[in-house]
Amino acid sequence: GARVARERAEAGRIVAACARLPLALRIAGSRLAIRPHLRLGELADRLEDEVRRLDELTVSDLAVRSSIALSHEGLRPPARRAFRLLGRCKLVDLPAWAVTTLIGEPDADEAVEELVEASLLEAREPDATGEGRYRMHDLVRLYAAEGPPVEGGASTVLAATLALADAAAARLPRTVPMPAMAHEPFPQPLPAALVERLLERPEEWFAAERANLVRLIGSLGAREALLLLDKLSVYLYLHGHYADMRAAYETVLAATDDRPSAAIAEANLALLRHARGQYEEAAAAYRECAKELEAHGDHRTHAWVSANLAHCLIGLGRAEEALQTARALSVSDDQPEALLVREAESAALLRLGRVADAHEADLLALASARAGGDPRRIGTALHGFAWSSLLTGDDEEAEAAIAESVELLRGTMARSALAKSLRTLGAISAATGARDRATAAFEEARALARDLDERPRELSCTRAIAASWIGEGRAAQAIPVLRACLDEFREMGGRSATGLTWLVLSRACEAAGSPEDAASAAAEAASLADPRDASAAALRRALLALTEPA
Repeated sequence: GARVARERAEAGRIVAACARLPLALRIAGSRLAIRPHLRLGELADRLEDEVRRLDELTVSDLAVRSSIALSHEGLRPPARRAFRLLGRCKLVDLPAWAVTTLIGEPDADEAVEELVEASLLEAREPDATGEGRYRMHDLVRLYAAEGPPVEGGASTVLAATLALADAAAARLPRTVPMPAMAHEPFPQPLPAALVERLLERPEEWFAAERANLVRLIGSLGAREALLLLDKLSVYLYLHGHYADMRAAYETVLAATDDRPSAAIAEANLALLRHARGQYEEAAAAYRECAKELEAHGDHRTHAWVSANLAHCLIGLGRAEEALQTARALSVSDDQPEALLVREAESAALLRLGRVADAHEADLLALASARAGGDPRRIGTALHGFAWSSLLTGDDEEAEAAIAESVELLRGTMARSALAKSLRTLGAISAATGARDRATAAFEEARALARDLDERPRELSCTRAIAASWIGEGRAAQAIPVLRACLDEFREMGGRSATGLTWLVLSRACEAAGSPEDAASAAAEAASLADPRDASAAALRRALLALTEPA
């Protein structure tokens, strides 16, 4: 007990390697009791080596291998073959269609039932698509994989999985700001009726297969892995599963010597840094990727990466450079990346005080989006138009446009775009005196941003909510929250965001009866203010309105 308490992390590794199998845990415990000088970390190292794990799980007359062998010996030949096939499968939590396709025999169902009865395969509840699922215990899988290779339907399962991922991604909105990879259509070996049932709700299919798809990426060649990850990323980015995306792209990057493939992986990793507010790192990576993609002749991906770089530069307060980057991209309005480029151009113009030019760009982007008819693109374009309308002094137009944006985006699955529009609804509402609507919008936007792991947006909403506390007489409660926001904004390198947070903090200190701290914070805010920045001026107006007594 004392050893485990001292070496808790190593004990956890042993439990994980034993996959919580009672017999395996008993053997590991017996080995530690027999050899009191054996370090937990040393035993964990041995057990984490899959080649020797079953050999290590032996003590006296107890052995995991012997226990599994006893069950295996009682199987009939079709079940033994199924056992070997399932043990070699790269997927762990298998849907029923994959099990029967893998076995590829008329008596596959009987073989599966026999394995379940022998406790060599676990039958699980149906997933959200209605498909039953099966799981082989890790230690059982290691034993099954030790035998000679067996011919089966593994290639058919892989082909079907790639085609399902492709079809599922096509049914979801593509919110990840990177171009879809071009490829030949994936042939689908499964019956059309089964495919339609599995993909009736594509999000649920991705949720059920998410762990399998991430695992599968590590076993594919670079091109195939990137293609699968491109499809999976449609779902992962939509739901803010950035950790899975990061791990998968890092896996591809580590496994490939192909520079064009590596550049695409690196560009996606830069995108994930950007989403987390790591602006300096993201900008440097975007710049290198853009150069490499242009050199490889991948002009399409280069345009997307450069547009993302422009947005990143705006976060860093480098509006002139952002505008140059956006305007250097010659994209027509019918190209998917056009809206991203126009957004960056407008945002840069606003920060340079060129409000009329920005509003004109937003108006053109909105007209183009309406002509296309896609509610998500229209909602996104309305967001930019609403913000520049506020800055031109047309509060009524701004309120109508942002309300329509939010309504349209609620009808899509684009939660990140909805969070952005809700945050802007909060700012416009605060600036025009609708305090309750403002705080409700900021609260909803913050909850979405938190769920999506979009830290910069979550922080900006938190800052606005803290500003409203000042107006409610809760300045003392707001101060530590604002200081925490300040630390993160400074670390991200967001000059405007940091300055606005100092400004709200100065109001909080003043309301809390700390005039010296208020003056110091106000001086910091003034030192970071850019007199040209019309966006910051509008945000200042909104935030200060929230600090006024309710």
